[in-house]
Amino acid sequence: MSKVILRTSRHHKIIHFWHSFQMSISSPTPTNDTSIWTSLKQAISASSGFQNWASQLSTPERADLNPDTLVQRYLRETLETLAY
Repeated sequence: MSKVILRTSRHHKIIHFWHSFQMSISSPTPTNDTSIWTSLKQAISASSGFQNWASQLSTPERADLNPDTLVQRYLRETLETLAY
């Protein structure tokens, strides 16, 4: 029972984080937020986890998505995996 409660609680925290993250990157207000997102995006896209994930995408799928969208999709899928 406690594992189910812990998993549910963790799931809700991850979902809450994801929604907050989506809101912050979809409408950055100060320039500082934009520079933080740019640095974060560069660090994520250079990571081995991202590189492995991207290598599993088909070439046309990778070509059709811009770097922002690829990183957002990677983060969403990673957080969804962690939630379960």
